[in-house]
Amino acid sequence: MQEVLLPDAIYYDALEGWLLWNQLQQMMQAVDKTLPPAMSMQGRNDLMAFAQQELPEEEFAQLMVYANELSCTLPCPSTVRFPPQIISSELDLHPAEQMAWAHLEEGSGSLWNAVRAVAVCLPYDRCARRSATSPHKAFAAGAYGHHGYFGLHHQTQAMPRVCRLINRFILSICPAFRWTSFQILCDSPLEVHVDSQNARLDSFMIGISFFTHGEVWLQDPQGYEYEDVRGQLVPGTLIDLCCRAYLVPTYNRPHGSRSWQLGNRFILIAYVTGTHRAAALGMACWVDDPAARYTQAPFTAGESFVLDEMD
Repeated sequence: MQEVLLPDAIYYDALEGWLLWNQLQQMMQAVDKTLPPAMSMQGRNDLMAFAQQELPEEEFAQLMVYANELSCTLPCPSTVRFPPQIISSELDLHPAEQMAWAHLEEGSGSLWNAVRAVAVCLPYDRCARRSATSPHKAFAAGAYGHHGYFGLHHQTQAMPRVCRLINRFILSICPAFRWTSFQILCDSPLEVHVDSQNARLDSFMIGISFFTHGEVWLQDPQGYEYEDVRGQLVPGTLIDLCCRAYLVPTYNRPHGSRSWQLGNRFILIAYVTGTHRAAALGMACWVDDPAARYTQAPFTAGESFVLDEMD
């Protein structure tokens, strides 16, 4: 397991958002009110608009002073250049794809805020899996593979701008990382399991919402956090994913999620499917298809799924 330090342009946007969300959370509790979990994915302007409606005038004035102090105190990194726009004549786009289109059209801005704004709009499928304690919500794109079967998740072609923006986000945090697929999990409790269908390569994980607790337990012989795994107490380590990124060997290490509080828990995971060689051929055929609808192929290194020669 290895923590990946966030670049300044993402770190300070995330830090300012978390501090403001946490302060609003405390002030709401002080006046016997509850901050809705959905606010954990909102930016500064939406948090302040909500606070103005819900907090007494004096408390809101205090929060405004705090927010202004944050803006003046924290460094203001330069904006990030977004990937090129995908030109097409489509009009009936999903709201998430429309949101991604708008950010790509701007050309630059806060990558942290852009990805979070898109993630809120995504069409999450309710999935049932053995490692989940209950049906969980997930958005998946890129390659999938299970034993001898492989292909592309249907949202890959339906939402190329979403893929392009999210993949640029991953690449900006971990430039050396290679992946074929990503998922965003929303409020998904997972029991202890191993991602045995993935390639024998680390997975990338980052929490993109604000929440408390909700760590990932990872088997670690030197750890002090114990988990019941098939009737045996196994030592492990807790990974705090809230606004933090890690490379984790999920392909051979049991791992699972702990319960969380106060906010919605959105986790972005990128990985290499076990059938990546066959899937890469399928992706290449799709990208090189002369009948492709887009003048710029969604699978461009650094802009969408990053495929590489892997042993």
